[in-house]
Amino acid sequence: MDQNINNISEFWNWFEFHNLELSSDKITNGLIDELNDKILSLADLNWEIREGIEKPNMLIISAGGDNELLPVSKEIIKTAPKLKDWEYCYYKPPKKWDYSLSLKNHIGFDREINVDNWEYVLLRLDDGSFGIVIKADNIDTFKDDEKYTIADIVLENILGDDLSYSLIKNVEIINDFDTNQIKNKNNIKYLMLHLLREI
Repeated sequence: MDQNINNISEFWNWFEFHNLELSSDKITNGLIDELNDKILSLADLNWEIREGIEKPNMLIISAGGDNELLPVSKEIIKTAPKLKDWEYCYYKPPKKWDYSLSLKNHIGFDREINVDNWEYVLLRLDDGSFGIVIKADNIDTFKDDEKYTIADIVLENILGDDLSYSLIKNVEIINDFDTNQIKNKNNIKYLMLHLLREI
């Protein structure tokens, strides 16, 4: 554990030294690769730099739904340095976004899709979690695994990864709703409010 604490301390020393270069509007591909390597050397964690809620920048270091890694991500964030332009989070909070998704850094396509017309049906499962059926016409040309990667990114953006991983246990992407589903469909923009009302 002591070695891990040392590694975390070394990571934050590096981050503090480079913090001005790491802001979302200045970061280079080389620095992205270096940051990625340094975080992955601590554990197999997800990370993201985005605009902050109270400060200009936010660094997220997340367990990505892996409960065994959650204490690690919490420990890393707990020891983060206090910097005037940075806030930190151990999970991805919901994004403030325009429902336009750039796929360039996710599945290799240099393409943007707008998801504000996606529709869904929420299904309560026996264990209290939920399944979701999504109708997304504008990703028909993608392979199945790519479609589900896109859907996962959209759910993370809307719900944050904490709610997304803990509450949504099954995702199905369809071309058309059946008769029973049509009466329960909603626009994807209402998913967060809908889910919070159900739990």
